[in-house]
Amino acid sequence: MKHIAVALVSALSVMACAVARADGPADDAAVRNHVTCYPFGIDKIGRGDRDGGLAIWKECFASNFEFSAFIGRGEPTNCPGPSCPFPKDMTSIDMRAAFAKRAFDGGGFVKTSHHLTNVTVSFPGADRAIVNAYVQAWHWKADNTVVVAPGTWDVELTRTDGKWLITKEKLAVAGAAVITPPAPVPATAR
Repeated sequence: MKHIAVALVSALSVMACAVARADGPADDAAVRNHVTCYPFGIDKIGRGDRDGGLAIWKECFASNFEFSAFIGRGEPTNCPGPSCPFPKDMTSIDMRAAFAKRAFDGGGFVKTSHHLTNVTVSFPGADRAIVNAYVQAWHWKADNTVVVAPGTWDVELTRTDGKWLITKEKLAVAGAAVITPPAPVPATAR
């Protein structure tokens, strides 16, 4: 009788684990495709199209989205919350867009190009995913000087009503490199 009880508990444990798992390759692909909304949205903001970037991000981030962003100096910006520098009546997605715009304007950037690399996805539950990636962010100034900022980008997603949305973001810039445009070639050297 004891063996039957152990077998039953083991079988139920295996079934419970199976229920908690995401749908393998289909969910992995869905999450990987979904997180591309981050670079597409931030690059619209980086080109001065705040409304276009926000439209993408409103399909990207959950309404209760939280973020922590460290851009290589000072303390991380954590929003929403008591230390968040943005008005409390802003949505967290608006806060994230305002953070990006403030950083871009402060750096004198006129366009950006963000890239996610080495993306890993794990599923701690059927409707929860964790993504860890490197981000490479290219920022152009009007004189074609480029500031490249590599870092890490870690997010959590939740599936609600069949749709994956980012609920938490942690961005940490590791440093920056400046690429200056080449000097013009003198006419006599051509």
